[in-house]
Amino acid sequence: MDEEEKIARAVGDKTRLNILKLLNKLGPLSTSELTEKLNKHRSTIIRHILILQDAGLITKNSELSYTYTITSRGKKFLELATTEGSVKIEVPVKKRRVFSFNILRNLLHIPTLIFLSLGFIGMFAPVEVSILSRILWFIIFTLISFLWEIFIKRL
Repeated sequence: MDEEEKIARAVGDKTRLNILKLLNKLGPLSTSELTEKLNKHRSTIIRHILILQDAGLITKNSELSYTYTITSRGKKFLELATTEGSVKIEVPVKKRRVFSFNILRNLLHIPTLIFLSLGFIGMFAPVEVSILSRILWFIIFTLISFLWEIFIKRL
């Protein structure tokens, strides 16, 4: 995830924006103080803090105390948000195909059906082998079919 996406994700939530505003207005605050002021559960505040830290908008003051301060990057963003009214951040979105009519791509699923069929046939083959061998045979061919599906998804 690049920097623009991290910032867009960080400021895309009202609670995180409120955390930024509080840190800008009141200075360094602890997790407990943020929890009280925002009336949210501690785990929720910590999750939001981690996202803001990852985007570089706030920093932890020291390892011993859990107080957080807004960074210069966070202050610049808040300045921009208050002077412009709202900030427009454009993040490119990758389009996914919901259904593909690509025949060649669909043909890649045939080996999966073959492997599963072999595993199923091996379970009921009229040969004298132990049940453990039959189960092992089925597991091996089922595993091969799943691995094949993983492989073709990465193509």
